[in-house]
Amino acid sequence: MKLPADAPARSGDQGAAHRPPIAGVRPLTSSALQPSSTWQRSAVLLGAALVVGTLLRLPGLGDALDHDEAYTWEAFASRSLSTMTTHYPVPNNHIFHTLLVHASTELFGEGELPMRLPALLAGLLAIPATWWLARAVPGAGWVPVLAAWVVALSPDHASWSQVARGYTLIVLFSAICGGALLRAQLSRERVWWPVYALTLFLAIYTQPSAALLGVGLGAWSLGQALRSGQRPVLTSALAVHGAVGVALLVAYAPILERVIAAGRTWGIDLHAGSFVAFGGLLADVARQTGAVVLILAVLGAVCLRRQSVHVFWLFAGLLIAAFGVPLVHGVAPQPRGYLFLLPWFATIAAIGAGRSPRGAAVLSSWSRCYSPSACSPVSMRCCTETVLDGVIWVKASRRGPAEARSSWLPSAWM
Repeated sequence: MKLPADAPARSGDQGAAHRPPIAGVRPLTSSALQPSSTWQRSAVLLGAALVVGTLLRLPGLGDALDHDEAYTWEAFASRSLSTMTTHYPVPNNHIFHTLLVHASTELFGEGELPMRLPALLAGLLAIPATWWLARAVPGAGWVPVLAAWVVALSPDHASWSQVARGYTLIVLFSAICGGALLRAQLSRERVWWPVYALTLFLAIYTQPSAALLGVGLGAWSLGQALRSGQRPVLTSALAVHGAVGVALLVAYAPILERVIAAGRTWGIDLHAGSFVAFGGLLADVARQTGAVVLILAVLGAVCLRRQSVHVFWLFAGLLIAAFGVPLVHGVAPQPRGYLFLLPWFATIAAIGAGRSPRGAAVLSSWSRCYSPSACSPVSMRCCTETVLDGVIWVKASRRGPAEARSSWLPSAWM
């Protein structure tokens, strides 16, 4: 008897149903073939963080300039290009930010809002940039969304987004160059090396204290390249960091001595083993970051040590460079000069929130305590709480309805 034409196919299918799956290969299911809604949910929550972050940063933009802003405008941003790039009597001249302020006032006219526009835009862009940085961490999950919310709700970051200074620029560049380095170094995506080089240069050209960021990232990059034993990676790392170093020497050549002198004059003196001053610096940076974020960052570091040792040592290397180099040198930046660590603390804290049983609930509770004097409407707090509680519920729903309700829903919902 002649078999039907499709008989072998059916027979093969039946055999495959009883055949054990190949190790390391995820079997295709109907749900796997359908587009996941995770990306859409992440996009909505990221958009909500950006909206809330914008509303928190808008009040006060039209207020009168403070002393530092007025001096920055009169002494630098209103002057010629040569003056902006070669005049450095005090550290107020965040050169790349000064150039942006000059361009903004040329386009939109002189006024408080045009002068503060570069800081505001950089502060807003730092929210999705932190999300992008956190996505480079292996096994990110919902960590990028939580990290973006940490930056969006940061009181100090919101405050500096309303001031015509360059601190939000170094936060933005820190997040971008960190995400680019992780992709170039760990994922071997060479296209990100130029992005890393450009943003690292701009961070240090905005504020010289961001050189601590370059030391931490550069040491990790070169160490990782040497450890991998792959010559192309080591060559790329050496070429990129060499190019950034040469570009910075050329850019700062006319004012290098004055930059160093200004740092010694206006920085925090740590000579003669001044552990009191160093302890005060650590306390100020901790206050600037936030106690809850620091606690979650400690939890996140423990989880990250098990999850990705490479990223863990990148974060540890940043902290060692940020505080160890000034301790050896004897001069440290003012606490606000450490704002470049914010995207990293936010990412590690988000890992702690995502991995600990009550971490996300702690982060949501922190949002309820956030009420800066410039913007504390009840509606804003309700919006923030609702979205973060939504993150908690989405994360918990993967563990099952009963368990999610008992251990993740806020008490007001039960």
